[in-house]
Amino acid sequence: MDICGQYRRELRSVVKARNDFFRQQGLTINTHFIASTGIGGRSETRNACVAIDFLSVPDITLENQKFLEALEHLNPTHEYGVAFERGTRLKIGDKSRYFISGTASIDKHGDVLYLGDVRKQMERLLENIDALLKDGEACIEDTRYFIIYLRDISDKEVVEKYMSEHYPDIPHIVLFAPVCRPQWLIEMECIAEK
Repeated sequence: MDICGQYRRELRSVVKARNDFFRQQGLTINTHFIASTGIGGRSETRNACVAIDFLSVPDITLENQKFLEALEHLNPTHEYGVAFERGTRLKIGDKSRYFISGTASIDKHGDVLYLGDVRKQMERLLENIDALLKDGEACIEDTRYFIIYLRDISDKEVVEKYMSEHYPDIPHIVLFAPVCRPQWLIEMECIAEK
């Protein structure tokens, strides 16, 4: 059984299902999408091909939301056929909450950087996350937690060492997950608050 091929097919299904769902809801690059991370996994429904969870904030107004960009670091996602926002800031009461989608080591052209080097990929994706947060007037130190996805769980020691040295006060969890591009060794999402 080709496990890698199976994961790639599942991830393509996740991306297609997300794109189809957003299209059915009338979401386009002009209306914007939502912050979203597509990772292979399982749900409580045994035969489900795709599972999606949503966070809904009642009575949010357009002026209280901002779709985050970092065009000197990351290209818009629609340029490579996926439908999600890189990040979204919501102003709720006197706080701003930041939802950063799964982010990887890519540049402003969508090209993967630092092939085969998990530490350098992690440094670049954290730089990308910080650039997104800065677009919403926050910074990476405002992060409440990270969810870290690793293609190869043997990279966990490198990741744990880096996180403990650079972000010792920000909780994180490391998960084995087949991220969507084979060249990506690591992907992270996070939530920040300011």
